[in-house]
Amino acid sequence: MNRARSRLNRRQRCCGCSLWDLSKFYLSCLVLFAGYQLHRYIQTIEKKSQQFSARGKDNFLAASSYQRMKINHKEEKQPNQEEVSFSLPERKMGNFDAEKSSGKQEQQRLPTFAIFYNAYINPNSVNQSLQIVEEQLNKISASSHNSTSFFYNVLGYNLTENMLCSQLSSNGNQKARQCKQINYYPSGDESITLQDVYEYCQVNPLSAVVYLHDKGSFHPTGSNRRIRKVATASAISDACHYFPPEKCNLCVNKFQFLPNHHTPGAMWVGNCTYLKTLIPPKDFASRRHDMFKTVRYEANNMQQRNLSTINELYC
Repeated sequence: MNRARSRLNRRQRCCGCSLWDLSKFYLSCLVLFAGYQLHRYIQTIEKKSQQFSARGKDNFLAASSYQRMKINHKEEKQPNQEEVSFSLPERKMGNFDAEKSSGKQEQQRLPTFAIFYNAYINPNSVNQSLQIVEEQLNKISASSHNSTSFFYNVLGYNLTENMLCSQLSSNGNQKARQCKQINYYPSGDESITLQDVYEYCQVNPLSAVVYLHDKGSFHPTGSNRRIRKVATASAISDACHYFPPEKCNLCVNKFQFLPNHHTPGAMWVGNCTYLKTLIPPKDFASRRHDMFKTVRYEANNMQQRNLSTINELYC
């Protein structure tokens, strides 16, 4: 009888104190597990970002050997001018209903446009790369941007200077178009042309930029071919041609938030008022590295704080 009572008292005493102990234990395990998962997620993102930027590792070393052009829309183009001046043609005025009840209409100025094109000519498949370029140029000529100023860089295999301009003019387009090859780079990636876009927007904040590239020239797969056709058609469509710049920063076919903020195909129409506020593309790799370094440092500190909390609970 006494033995049975002692067992009952021991069980009641254990049950009375174990409820609080178990709750503390589960809570500490949950906090530790969350910190561990965050640390693994950061490591995975950093690894993928390093793999993604491996292709253009020597980009800025190659770009530094060339003199960066000066973009100045205020200067008029001279016949023997060596530098490129980006002077955009005037656009027509668009009519928008201001007050439907009174029937009054007001005119709103549409932004001037410029097309920036990144042409990577794969040395291992030059003909295939040229076919992709020709496909996109034909679509541009048949779109509302058939008279938009066109500026491009050539990367990889070297082409005849202004070869793309000659092809644009041979498409039967009689409208005036400013077309110029900016530069040639034996190696590099899209950040070179994106830096030109950034510099252009610094002096043309009221303009809009159409950014295109020959997706699939480096990896000629069926998936890249489909993405290229959809992204190109979207960027030069009438919907993006007449998008309201006071309401929209970008006009794209699709915008995704995972695994990071991006648009499939990386072709878009951007408002220079927004683009000029972004990080310069030439500094993006180093800034991203600093961001991951900071996040990793904060994650490690959080883990240390979680371990200290657990020690305080059980010590």
